[in-house]
Amino acid sequence: MRNLTVFGVVALVLGLLAPHSLAQPGFGGGDSVAMSAEAWWSPRQADEGPLVALVAVTMDHPSGLHSWPSADQDVLPADIASLAIRTEIAVKTGDAVLSSGTIQWPAPKLYPVPDPSGMGDPIEVPVYAGKAVAFVPVLIDRAAATEARTLELVVSYQACDDAVCFPPEDVDVVASLPAFGSGEAPAIASDIETATIDNAIALAVTTDTAGGEAPNTKAESEVGTEPDEIDDAAQLSPSEPDTRNKFLGIIAVPSPESAGGMVAIVLMGVVGGFVLNLTPCVLPVIPIKVMTLSQHAGSPGKTLMLGIWMAIGVVAFWAALGIPAAFFSQAVGSVFGIWWFTFGVGVVIAIMSIGLMGLFTLQLPQSVYKVNPKADSPWGSFVFGVMTGVLGLPCFGLVAGALLAGSALIPPVVTMLIFLALGVGMALPYLILSMNPKWVDVLPRTGPASELVKQVMGLLLLGAAAYFIATGLQALILDMPWIGRQLHWWAAAIFIAGASLWLVVRTLQITRSPVKRGVFTVLGLLLGVAAILFAVDGTSHAKVDYLEREAQLAEAAGAGDGAIITSTWVDYSPELLARSREEGFVVVVKFTADWCLTCRGLEKGVLEAEPVYSRLRDEDVVMMKADLTSKRDPAWDLMEELEQNAPPVLAVYGPGIKGDTPWTRNAYDRGMVMDAIALGKGDADPQEVARAK
Repeated sequence: MRNLTVFGVVALVLGLLAPHSLAQPGFGGGDSVAMSAEAWWSPRQADEGPLVALVAVTMDHPSGLHSWPSADQDVLPADIASLAIRTEIAVKTGDAVLSSGTIQWPAPKLYPVPDPSGMGDPIEVPVYAGKAVAFVPVLIDRAAATEARTLELVVSYQACDDAVCFPPEDVDVVASLPAFGSGEAPAIASDIETATIDNAIALAVTTDTAGGEAPNTKAESEVGTEPDEIDDAAQLSPSEPDTRNKFLGIIAVPSPESAGGMVAIVLMGVVGGFVLNLTPCVLPVIPIKVMTLSQHAGSPGKTLMLGIWMAIGVVAFWAALGIPAAFFSQAVGSVFGIWWFTFGVGVVIAIMSIGLMGLFTLQLPQSVYKVNPKADSPWGSFVFGVMTGVLGLPCFGLVAGALLAGSALIPPVVTMLIFLALGVGMALPYLILSMNPKWVDVLPRTGPASELVKQVMGLLLLGAAAYFIATGLQALILDMPWIGRQLHWWAAAIFIAGASLWLVVRTLQITRSPVKRGVFTVLGLLLGVAAILFAVDGTSHAKVDYLEREAQLAEAAGAGDGAIITSTWVDYSPELLARSREEGFVVVVKFTADWCLTCRGLEKGVLEAEPVYSRLRDEDVVMMKADLTSKRDPAWDLMEELEQNAPPVLAVYGPGIKGDTPWTRNAYDRGMVMDAIALGKGDADPQEVARAK
């Protein structure tokens, strides 16, 4: 629901009213998985040692939402299991609550989920859906069981719908446990298996024999006993106000699936449709249409009747637009899991918003303007209303188009509500003015103000475009992590390529000279191709570096001895630099930044070229990347220590370099770097290398 908060103002003006599509489970919205717990004493207990309490944790999934089954069940296909974040339940232990036993998980249900490759049809996999109940045996100290108490558990899960998975959550649940010997088991207790109780009793006996030392690994090693260690989003108690589902933390935002949410959608849609009447395409025709109705009617009563039919025609026009939008949401909702589709939707909406602001205009065929239905009958007034909507398309069609593009994330019923509400809002002026046609005299006239309305709507529409573009880029970075630091190069390359294409097109339009056409066409193509190849080359190197680094990190983690990584660039830290120098490594620190073009040139021409490339990957050389893109990076302290002001800088430390001052250079070639590494290893005479300093 945080995204609903962000776009609330946009929705109010434009009718981009899709709170369901922007709501995210776990952000306080109505689509969160509801958690509850009940506790009771096991009917069978060991003769001595801890007592066994049983807790039923109910996970109630809303329609269309599911969560992944526990890893204990191991029912997911390998390609899904590697990505899914499994459901876990942990018990917070203490003096009275000793540990928990083997959990009896609910039986998973087959449910269609998107193909992990993003290319195939949805596949059915076992998940938790609907009302799923897990049973958790909890060991209670026998001496402390004489008092009633509460049992605190943490449910960790990841919720997904038919298109996307949402951020994982840790949710606190509390169960009330009466004093031992009192209280009755709930009806759901009949679903617990005998083996679950037997395992818990066996654990209780083991715990007593071991002096109460049996661990609850999840609860004690990961969760702990303090609420502060759990995600803040799960800390609200029943008595605390939940501000996560409030606009600006003040105004309550109802769930889109609740009655209040539906009412909010309709009201905002009506306002958005009413605002569309202020565009230059629609505002001038309102008095003309109303006066036409009045002239044909001849009486106030008939004028109102014809006005109602005209309003119905306007609403029917918007309903006709909503039907394909609703179908679209049913047909391709799952493709929003593909980064380029989501990104493309954002680009389409951005182009539409720019057009709405006046960069280009939509023109209907002249034949449309020749349709002139007579407004002297209910049917004629109805068609009159439909044509009113059609003729306004050049101004607000871009808004409707953006809704069509974004409707794949909206349930069909919400989509239809949006379009119908927009129609009602747009029809209101005709309905009201048909009650008294003289009120047309108070209507505003077209001019700068109505143009401003269009421009503001276009700017607000850019907010929706930014949402989809950013979402697509986030998915791209998750799919290809190495591209995250290359996006600025791609943005520059795309604009350069666009300029190059424009140069070619305009040259062909401006001149007929074959020589000029040939020269500027070749120049434009070379410029565009060079920009794209530069971005491609940088991305391919970033991929190689990323994969090398991940492989080295995995190898070091597998070794388990804290080995220093060589053969790939690692992030600079003062601790790693000090440790590498203490252990006798040659350390090469390259200072760079995303905004440093010279740095990129030196990396490409020197550090990524032979023989420097191979020498840097010697086993006794540690390569560190000091990223100065942010002023908060600790590498700036080292820059100040080296009395440098800005990148590019290359610094080489090593046993062969006496003192704390490294070899440094702002501009360097391959020979200089080779000599500096040899100096660091102690293989070169400092006098001979002095020229490189």
